[in-house]
Parts: sequence; structure tokens; C-alpha cells
Amino acid sequence: MDDLSASLHTYLNTDILKLLNEAQIITVIDFMNCETKKIEKITSLALKVDNKVLKFSTHVINILKEILEIRKELLKKYSRLRSAFDCYQNILYEFAIIPTGVEKLDLLLEGGLCTGNIYEICGLPASGKTLFCLTLIKNVALSSTDEIIYLDTKCDFLGIKMKQMLSSLNKEDLILTMNKIQVARVFTKNDFLGHLLTLKHSIESGSSTKLIIIDSIATLSFQSSNQNDNNSFLSYIASILHYLAKEYNIVFVITNLITLWNDGDFKNIDVMKETIACGSYWYGVPNARISLKKERGECKITLVKAVKFVPNINSCCIKYTDQGFV
Repeated sequence: MDDLSASLHTYLNTDILKLLNEAQIITVIDFMNCETKKIEKITSLALKVDNKVLKFSTHVINILKEILEIRKELLKKYSRLRSAFDCYQNILYEFAIIPTGVEKLDLLLEGGLCTGNIYEICGLPASGKTLFCLTLIKNVALSSTDEIIYLDTKCDFLGIKMKQMLSSLNKEDLILTMNKIQVARVFTKNDFLGHLLTLKHSIESGSSTKLIIIDSIATLSFQSSNQNDNNSFLSYIASILHYLAKEYNIVFVITNLITLWNDGDFKNIDVMKETIACGSYWYGVPNARISLKKERGECKITLVKAVKFVPNINSCCIKYTDQGFV
């Protein structure tokens, strides 16, 4: 974007430009984003009309008028007209709902995963969290042209399993679909932060990514028993995740572990208490939380926390096969 200069408007004289530059208002965008009252104070109202210096106490209305005239002129020169249809298409793309491809779950989620949010998939060991992620990858890869990022902290992602789940495709479509899935293995917290920052730069540079899966956050948290270090780590990555989710309308799906704790009565399993890993700090980070629990050959999915509100009927049972959740 162009810098402010005297050629843009007669009111932008040398004195005014100097004052604006000192206040870090250098470009046209800086000027347009700055509040009128702030510009008024910064320039000390030294705008000249008819070779007379206007004073704040007597000519406030005139000063505001001149600032608005500058804005109007800059808008005329730099703004680009867009049709209502283009704006609508942009909204559909940027603020989209990504269907999971699992019909009952999409009904619970009012259509699917809403971009700009962090979803946590939690459950006991072997409850189907990774299979859920693979199902999501499969269904989204088949219905979208966007790249899918999978950060594997457990190092158990198998390309052959993904190929098996896509076995209905011909060879050419299989290659195209598999190429949309980018997998990175993460071994340490530093590895994870490195991948996350690389991902941030890639997205800021225009990478077409709408879905990022992290499987699992608990693996990284368990690498240290120091709660202060863990909270600092979680706080830092939470800031990055929320920034990327909101700024670039991305869906983050993060798996987490549910652990069972007993207060001392080991003979009575009913007193076992379920606790979500990563501590109390992490509990409030996700915008939505989905719990998985295996029951009689099916998986019970419960919407514990929702982006908007938890419906009265907040659970459903879903079958799982070699092809994933159906």
C-alpha cells in the first residue's frame, strides 16, 4: 500500500505528514484504520484552510470535516468495488461449516465443524479417537480441495490404513486424495512448536488449509511432570491456535485423553472419576468438546461442550468399521 504523501490530498502538507509519521501512521491503510479523533489529536489540528491555522477550541467541526474529506478521497482512489455476490461467496468460503461426513454427528453439530474454532475429541485409551480423526480426514479429503494437516505426536499414523479406508477409489483418485493429506511426526514439545510456527508462516503466505488435526495433545503434556512448564507450553500454543483459527477461519481438531482416578476405594469401580488430561488450564481452551466411549460394539459420541449451546439430545451411537465411523 502507498505511503501518505502531499500528492494524495491538498490538506496533507509537510507539517501534517511529519506529525502522522511520528505517530507511525505512514501508509494509506494506517490512516484509514486510525480513529478520526486520534488523528485530530496527533496533528494538533494544524490543518490549514485559506492559509489560516485552525485551533482545536474554535474549529473542531471544520477539522473533522477536513479529515473526513481526506478519507473520502483516499477511499475513492484505493477502494475496489465488489458485487454482493462476490461478498456472499467469500463469506461461504471463509466462514464455512465443514461436514464430518458422519450423519448422526453432523446433526449434533448442526451441520458439522464450524471454521474458526478448536474442537477437542476426548476419551479413554482405545476409545476410537484416532479412528475418528482418520474418518474425518477421509471424508473431508473426498469432499474438499483444501490441504489437510495431521500433526502426529504418537507416531502411529499409517499411510496403509488411510489407503485401506480409501480402497473404493481408483488409482488416480486415490493418489490425488492422499496428496491432500500432509502428515508430520512430532517427537518433542520443541518439534511441535517448530511445526506450528512453520504452519503459521505457511498459512499467512496463502496456503489453502481449512482443517488441522493434532493427535494427541496429551502425549506432549505427559513428557514433563512440571505443571508450571506444562501450563506455559499450553498457554503459548493455545494463543497460536486461537489466532490461526480466528484469523484464517481454520478448524482445529485436537485429541485428548481421559484418565480414571480413584480417591482410595479401589474395590468400588463406581467411584472412579474421569479427568481430562493436560490439567485445569487446558479445560477451557477448546471451543467445543466431544467425548467418545465404546459401548456394545458401537461408539457413543457425546457433545459435552458446544460452540453455541449444548442441545437437549447431546449424544448418539455410531458404528465403526475398517472404513471408519459410519
